[in-house]
Amino acid sequence: MTDLTTLTTKTAQSLHAEWCRQMREKGWHWKDSPCRYCPDANPYGTNTIPNPCACSFYSTDLIPWPDLHGSRRQEYLSTAKAVLPEIVETIFTDAMDVVEKTKVAHEFHGSVFHEPSKNGKELVAALLYLRDRRLEELK
Repeated sequence: MTDLTTLTTKTAQSLHAEWCRQMREKGWHWKDSPCRYCPDANPYGTNTIPNPCACSFYSTDLIPWPDLHGSRRQEYLSTAKAVLPEIVETIFTDAMDVVEKTKVAHEFHGSVFHEPSKNGKELVAALLYLRDRRLEELK
C-alpha cells in the first residue's frame, strides 16, 4: 500500500504536469520549446540564456518536476495535502455505504455477511465498481 507521503508527492507531481500541459496548450513556453510570438526567437528552442524570449508567454516554471524550484514544489505539495484528506474521506464514506448496503442486503435475504466465499467477492466487486465510477467522474 502506498503511504500518504508518497501519495501526496505523486498528487503534487500530477498537478504540476497537468498545469504545464494546460499552459503549453495556451501557447506558453520555456527555453525548451520555440516561441510562436517572437519573430527573432530561436525556432529550435535551444537557447541557454535564462530568458531567451521577451514575450509575455514565457514561464520558467514549465519544467519537469525534479527541476522545479523548491518553493514552487512546496506550493504543489501544500495543495495536495489540502485536497487529499477530503478525497480520502469521500472514498471512505462511499466505501462504508457500500459495506452497509451489502450487509443489509445479505441480512434481508437471510445470508451470513461474514461468509467470505460469496459475500466477500460481492463486496469487493461493489467497491471496485465504486472506484471505477469515481475515477470516471474525474475525467
